[in-house]
Amino acid sequence: MGAAMAAAPVEARAPRRWPNWIGATPLKFAAAAAVCFIAVGVAGMQAWDTFGPQPTPPRVQRVSFPVSMTAGMIRTHDNCAKLTDHHLVAGNDPTTLLAQLSHAALAPQAAINLSGGWRFKGAGLCAVGDTQAAHLMFARDKDTISIFSLTAPRSCRHGTSSVYRAVVDGHAIAAFVYGGSMYGVIGSSPNNEVTLDDIEPLAAQVENCVGASGCEGVEPGPFTAAPSSTTNSSTTVQ
Repeated sequence: MGAAMAAAPVEARAPRRWPNWIGATPLKFAAAAAVCFIAVGVAGMQAWDTFGPQPTPPRVQRVSFPVSMTAGMIRTHDNCAKLTDHHLVAGNDPTTLLAQLSHAALAPQAAINLSGGWRFKGAGLCAVGDTQAAHLMFARDKDTISIFSLTAPRSCRHGTSSVYRAVVDGHAIAAFVYGGSMYGVIGSSPNNEVTLDDIEPLAAQVENCVGASGCEGVEPGPFTAAPSSTTNSSTTVQ
């Protein structure tokens, strides 16, 4: 019997196809390796985002403010200033009405307010030339200030202009182009007592509301010639 056992053939074991250090469960090893690889990759991406070169923001196209559009805004301002009540749409919050009428994306916590005795006279959709514009009006005795928001002319190509400042026929004007829209602030009084100093704080509020604070500080291209009736005009950039 011992001889029979000795004579029995010994079953040969299949040789391993992976090194001993992998262990007996190569699938678990592969899964662990994949997890480690992903972790290293994520860590590398985070390090690149933190320490790698930052992407260059797209360059904002600078355009000239279309001065010819001020004539239409002045005409609409004068016509609407004659109305005893400019509440052409319901509401008494200038910021909300500007957003509703012009579909403007206003910055969080932005507000349009005038101190110094000015009261909100109302808002409406009013024609500036052939374009419908969101038109807000403020009054102080016989003095009036308008805020306009309307689609910029196609020639502006969705660019951004510096703020155009001028006094035209006794109307103080501060206006700019931003994000495919044109915004204008116009002030007037019977004795030409509304000045650029009066309207510029309101123009700055409009800039902040629409996120266009960057309109300042970059020299624009050449401006279109102002109307011949312009007096004390300026196109300065602060």
